[in-house]
Amino acid sequence: GLTTARAAAGVRRGPDALPCLAYLLIGARGDGHRLLRLLLAVYHPRNRYILHLSADASHEERRDLAAGVAAAAPAAVSFDNVALVGTPTAGTPVGSSGLAGTLRAAAVLLRLHPDWDWFLTLNAADYPLVTQDGTASRSVFVLMALHDGISLTRNTFRSFVSQQ
Repeated sequence: GLTTARAAAGVRRGPDALPCLAYLLIGARGDGHRLLRLLLAVYHPRNRYILHLSADASHEERRDLAAGVAAAAPAAVSFDNVALVGTPTAGTPVGSSGLAGTLRAAAVLLRLHPDWDWFLTLNAADYPLVTQDGTASRSVFVLMALHDGISLTRNTFRSFVSQQ
């Protein structure tokens, strides 16, 4: 409705905005709750997400994950930026089947939301994480330090982070 349109209009996009990230979040059977926790840890309305539970996960687990996203992250429903793979491909997360699954997810994200800048793959076991805002400030520091020839020590990094 109107609230969704107003909220979506408030998300900055374009060359002056932070990059839009596309995430593939992967989990296996029994990882539905961990995948939801990971999504909530990295969620930002600007970004795009596709959740993939492996082929050995049950239909009920996929249904529970979809319901959990709708209940725990109402912004995801409002911004329509989270998709769940309904029928996953069989295979293992390593080797050619893992690569095929990643490429399939990237193709789906490009079809749904072609406006993203970077593609990231995370596993349900990758939680806890640093948020995008925390990562951005640290990345800026590292880039500035490299550009200015500053020696990267723990003390200079801690000093910078404490100023943020």
